[in-house]
Amino acid sequence: MFRYKFKNLLALFFNIAIAFIIIVTVASFFKKINYFSELDFCAKIGYNKLKVRGTNVLHYFTIDSNLFAAIACIFMIPENIKVITGKQKVISTPTLGLKYMATVALTVTMITVTAYLVPTQGFAKAFAKRNLILHLVTPIMMLISFMLLENGFIKFYHMLLSLIPISLYGVMYYYKVVYTGNWDDIYGFNKDGRWLLSVIVMSTGSILIALLLLSIQKSLNLKFKLKKRNAFTSINEEIKHDHLV
Repeated sequence: MFRYKFKNLLALFFNIAIAFIIIVTVASFFKKINYFSELDFCAKIGYNKLKVRGTNVLHYFTIDSNLFAAIACIFMIPENIKVITGKQKVISTPTLGLKYMATVALTVTMITVTAYLVPTQGFAKAFAKRNLILHLVTPIMMLISFMLLENGFIKFYHMLLSLIPISLYGVMYYYKVVYTGNWDDIYGFNKDGRWLLSVIVMSTGSILIALLLLSIQKSLNLKFKLKKRNAFTSINEEIKHDHLV
């Protein structure tokens, strides 16, 4: 039992750190009125002429998914404390489901950046300065805390729910980019009018990521249940042995 309390102590640190890092990083986009692109480095070399001001950062799924992750981590903090103090044995299903949904969103962000944005828009734009934090550091921290440190039970319907934030952003993006033209095609998903191909690829990839994380979590959780069962069996055997003696 001490092992699970210690893991949740580590998870508590991760959740506090993730929420703090994301809030501070996103808040930095509001510090100055004029930012060209998401990173200062690209502004200096004129890499990207997209203006990002204040709430305009919410046009980016990177920002939205990270804010979602920060909210999920804040909800996880009292759950970690309850496990550490022995008030409950595992993270509650609704809260762990929320953490799973946020982890899926951030993993989609990370995979999209590494597999698509780096080849098409360059390494500098994808991983320089704040983008390194939001595209790589926070997704990896979320994966570590969710997959390795927090035990609990999530359901298949959480996989379906995890696709809702991604789908809502996708609908809004294509409405603003393709239909109204109010947004710049910041991700290049409508390049040469190939928006339908982008929809198919992103939808398929998101579903596969959600299924993969769900299956890995269930596999790890099965080991957790077996260890608990074996520990319980060992205690019963010791009690029976004491009675016989």
